[in-house]
Amino acid sequence: MASAHAIPSLDEEFEFTAESKRRLLIGIGAGVALVAIGAYLLASGAGSHETHEVVHVLVRMRAMKQGTTLISGRIACGPMSG
Repeated sequence: MASAHAIPSLDEEFEFTAESKRRLLIGIGAGVALVAIGAYLLASGAGSHETHEVVHVLVRMRAMKQGTTLISGRIACGPMSG
């Protein structure tokens, strides 16, 4: 008892219009440009010093809020002096 199954066609085609080709190329170009800019910024270390300073400020603010004292960059338990 053999059953006949229809095999779907795998010959589907997508027709690129001029507008879709243009959008695809613009998207690829923008992606390549963003990767290049990111690689340049990463290699040059842009922004790393500013980020480091922000982390120090946030640690100090948290220590003040919790009532702890910072000793040479580390948080020591106890009331703040001063």
